[in-house]
Amino acid sequence: MLGIASAAARLAGLADPEAHAEHVLAAFLPDLVTYQPGQPASFQPGGGNGRALDDNAFDIAVAVLAGSRLGDASVPRPPASEFPYLSAPSPAELPALADLFGLREHSPE
Repeated sequence: MLGIASAAARLAGLADPEAHAEHVLAAFLPDLVTYQPGQPASFQPGGGNGRALDDNAFDIAVAVLAGSRLGDASVPRPPASEFPYLSAPSPAELPALADLFGLREHSPE
């Protein structure tokens, strides 16, 4: 993980990629999210209290890895107010991540 974080920091043009990689490592390892009952939940790598329903943990992780500050991640659709709190499905057709990153070969049509 240290190598990935320092490579991402270099690609992002950060001044000290090795120090940034250490920060990312401290924020995400051990990979355990703790929660104190009775306290507001919020996901913040290296701190915070659990994970709230509207925390976009993936965007937060990518933002920290890329050197952005916390709080820049947005929630695409807020959770529903009733159990099971899942938002309505998106009607958009989303491509697979493998397609987005060019990892899948496509045959000519």
